[in-house]
Amino acid sequence: MSHRPVVVPVVLCGGEGKRLWPLSRKSLPKQFLYLMDEERSLLQQTAMRLENVKKSEKLKNFHFEDPIFVCNQLHAFVVTQQLLELQGSKEGGATVLVEPSRRDSAPGIAAAALVAQEKYPDSILLILPSDAFIKEDEAWEKAIFRACAAANAGYLTVFGITPTHPETGYGYIEVGKAIKDFSNTHCLSHFVEKPSFETAKKYLESGKYLWNSGMFISKASVLLEDFKKFQPEILEAVQKAVKKRRFSSEFEILDKEAFESSPSISIDFAIAEHTKQGAVVEADFTWSDIGSWHSLWENSEQDQWGSVKKGHAFLSETKNCYVRSQGPLIITHDVENLAIVATNDAVLVSSLKRSQEIKDCVASIEKAGQKEACESLTTRRPWGKYTILMHADGYMVKEISVLPGQRLSLQKHFHRSEHWVVVSGTAIATCGDEVKELHENEGIYIPRETVHRLENRGTENLILIETQYGAPLLETDIVRLEDDYRRA
Repeated sequence: MSHRPVVVPVVLCGGEGKRLWPLSRKSLPKQFLYLMDEERSLLQQTAMRLENVKKSEKLKNFHFEDPIFVCNQLHAFVVTQQLLELQGSKEGGATVLVEPSRRDSAPGIAAAALVAQEKYPDSILLILPSDAFIKEDEAWEKAIFRACAAANAGYLTVFGITPTHPETGYGYIEVGKAIKDFSNTHCLSHFVEKPSFETAKKYLESGKYLWNSGMFISKASVLLEDFKKFQPEILEAVQKAVKKRRFSSEFEILDKEAFESSPSISIDFAIAEHTKQGAVVEADFTWSDIGSWHSLWENSEQDQWGSVKKGHAFLSETKNCYVRSQGPLIITHDVENLAIVATNDAVLVSSLKRSQEIKDCVASIEKAGQKEACESLTTRRPWGKYTILMHADGYMVKEISVLPGQRLSLQKHFHRSEHWVVVSGTAIATCGDEVKELHENEGIYIPRETVHRLENRGTENLILIETQYGAPLLETDIVRLEDDYRRA
């Protein structure tokens, strides 16, 4: 074992991403979307960034271990699938720690600290959100080195980003006096909530405030001691949840009853605002929390009109706009300062500068019962995904994609029959006592109340069209007799 201080990255994969609606929804929030890179999601970019940190010569004084990814139950299989895509195999030492319900960031971080301490008692935790954009350069590595050094000396160290403009969408940190022997490191004075524009201007002019990045570094022992002092109820609940957690080949699942007894609170309010050993490292690397369409526009490559086009769109005399379509063709002409985003079931048109406020609109339509607020026509499942192509009285048409080596549960339905037709790949279809191999353009009919299963034993995705007949056509009309993913 190396004598260098051990650093265990902790990647927080929670968050609902309402400010990037309609692309980001509760069922698939922004950290899993391909926003800044066509080939890698924000989560995958974070994972790659940590792999690069492991190999950095500038950080060789510290030993970086495999990360712990903290996610909720709804997205656990999305996390593992995206990591698998990145690694190319199921091998790898990353831990996926599953929260059985939402409790904000503090309980999940406490759980990760306890899990890390089991293997590395004196470990340092590098705690990062999974959905930020960071430009990897010398400034990024310098900031990590300084923060690791301060954390190793016992400080709970926050990354404060040097502000470049009066931003109202970020929280701020007021810095105190410089800490001797640590470069660009100051005492943490206090946190400030998202300010008004005039207040943000004053912060910028004073030179005493930094943006709160939501990233910090601390020894696990220091962090847990602060939980003991300031949040004993959280620590007690999480200790039980970690002790009673369940292990599978892919996850470590915290005990539901114990975890849900914990208060729900963010790490800022729970610990960072109370700690007596808080420090802030001033960092000048390029960073954005990608918290709005405006920030995504700012960090994307723009054309000669200052606009960004993604997907199925045509722009004419379009100035300072962000236009993106995953559904219908968008044509713009003689418009400016807009965010226009279309999916296959929703369209957003907003002032680009006020796109932070979209989350309030989403909250309103969610309250009104609009399912589009949280769900899209595409639904992820542990075995793959399905997309609703058409839904009318008495029938529904879906495109189903099953990942290699995966299979749906052995199940039956009381209210519907189904017809499957393979588009690509090879399906193994169970229908009652019959098991049949289906190739491209071959199909099978599943009568109502017949036990059935769909399986992909191939090496490529299986794509098929499913037509359902009956009423009501609900996802709850599933009786699972056997399931690889232990769903009810």
